[in-house]
Amino acid sequence: MTWATFHKSSEGLAAAAHEALRIGNFSQAENLFAQAAEKEEYALTYLKLQEKPRTFGITSVSAVALWYKARELSRAERLAHQVLAIAEVSEFAVEQLRGLLQTIWNENIQETARVSFAPGQILVSVKGGQVVRGGAPLDLVVDKVQTIQAIFYRTAEFLQNLPFRHRGPAPREIQDSYRPWLFQSVPGSYQFVVAIQSPKLDFGLFKPPPRVDPARHPSHGKIIPTGRCRFWS
Repeated sequence: MTWATFHKSSEGLAAAAHEALRIGNFSQAENLFAQAAEKEEYALTYLKLQEKPRTFGITSVSAVALWYKARELSRAERLAHQVLAIAEVSEFAVEQLRGLLQTIWNENIQETARVSFAPGQILVSVKGGQVVRGGAPLDLVVDKVQTIQAIFYRTAEFLQNLPFRHRGPAPREIQDSYRPWLFQSVPGSYQFVVAIQSPKLDFGLFKPPPRVDPARHPSHGKIIPTGRCRFWS
């Protein structure tokens, strides 16, 4: 057995997992991602960091990401910490592993909160001007946050075929059903993570549930994956 043997097997399982996601078989997808993660972690043991530092970094990030996709958050976190404890790991791998850890921590917080969230998050980066690593002027950040919020509300209104709103705030129904939340992100310029609160199940006798699931993509009705959005000041 070699690194290539396990890595190739992991790639095949990951491809099958993405296909299962595409057709909506989420439980099978998680199972396949877990198998892929296990193979990738095995592949990592066949590498010597000093001989192939870049391959070691790429494989370690891949293994952690696969455990995360399998919803095995504790295993993903444990492996990330193990790799980060190695002083010689490439800087690009350190940065990506820290990003994965922050995503895992955010999801752990969401799971323990008394609020449910739609799957997927969006990482927003603000760069340029007076923006520094980990900090930005308050008025600039507030402006970007309001822009992101407006995009979500406009998208929800569009999907529900509501009349185009020329002015004023979004309808209260939209605001209550698709409320964006901010979560801490890893320092990078200035970044924050946006998650969408899922509507409560108790809608009362006369209040219908939202007509559009907040987890749906605007054009294809699929779960929104963790993504990135960048602004320049």
